Amino acid sequence: MSNQEKDRQTFVELEQKNKDIAANETAADMATQQSAPAWSQLAQKLQSAVKQQQLKTEQNIQQMLQQASIALSTAARIEQLLKQVAILQGPANNIQYYRQVLQQVSQTVHEQLRQADRQIAESLQQTISGLTQAQAAMFESQAYSAMVELVKQCEQLLSTRASADGQAVH
Repeated sequence: MSNQEKDRQTFVELEQKNKDIAANETAADMATQQSAPAWSQLAQKLQSAVKQQQLKTEQNIQQMLQQASIALSTAARIEQLLKQVAILQGPANNIQYYRQVLQQVSQTVHEQLRQADRQIAESLQQTISGLTQAQAAMFESQAYSAMVELVKQCEQLLSTRASADGQAVH
């Protein structure tokens, strides 16, 4: 083979390598361009799922605070009742005073009875709500599972993108 033929063959080989490199770069550019909307969509889905979980958590906190407020109110009324009953433990010297205290005790007990009746109704509602919360927790678990899948898809997309760009994936 002559030098001219060798040079020509080398030139053809170099030309083919340049075409292959250009084709790989074009494929990588296309993959990057195609993955950009996919990445954006995945990131938006993940953000939306996290925001939904944040809202649900804030709602749960609000419900718990409301229940704690009711319990504190009940505890204050019981404390008041204990003080009134303690007054009745002394000697019955002043009948009029003891009647007033007894009337206050009666009012407090009746208020507690009404509160207990309301609590029964609320407890029944909370039981139903508890079942609803259990269902919501199942949906929450599914939402977190979906987030795990979104994160995996993001990782796959990054790996694909890194491979196309020729970067090492860590």
